[in-house]
Amino acid sequence: MIEITDHAGRKHFVASAHISDIREIELATGVGIRSHVRLTDGRVIQARDEASMLASAIFNEQKRTDR
Repeated sequence: MIEITDHAGRKHFVASAHISDIREIELATGVGIRSHVRLTDGRVIQARDEASMLASAIFNEQKRTDR
């Protein structure tokens, strides 16, 4: 599971298999949105987390489960 913090500060725990796309936002918005995370069901989480940090978390989770 990957922890994603949304624009309101709520934490979401999402299986990496359910994440279809992570997009970095060029300029952080006034509410702290740094990336958009699209899930396989089409929902989008406007995240406070940086895209590169989320991608690293997914990579590390996949590495851990491949053992």
